[in-house]
Amino acid sequence: MAELDRSGFGVSHHRNGDGEVVLSVFGELDMATAPLLLETVAVALDGEGTVVLDLAGMTFIDSQGIKVLVEANKRAQLDRVRRVVLRSPQPQARKVLEMTGLAKLLTVED
Repeated sequence: MAELDRSGFGVSHHRNGDGEVVLSVFGELDMATAPLLLETVAVALDGEGTVVLDLAGMTFIDSQGIKVLVEANKRAQLDRVRRVVLRSPQPQARKVLEMTGLAKLLTVED
């Protein structure tokens, strides 16, 4: 199931065979689109298991997008049994994560 806004940003979600909730993010994650992702992540964190943010289709991230990733991780840690994983970030997004120090704080997988 995909939720799209007019900018072409979207998030689709499914549960994989490992029981993870996978949120596939595509388009630009910025000030205009960050609230949609935050809302979607909040719903996913209400369930059980790991929440994976598949960033392979994300083409841009700004400070508001970074804020969403930090907030998602913070909410998961409050539960102490939940985990948020960032998977397959594009080189630009990975560079932002590294420059901000978030690559060390968050779980990032290729």
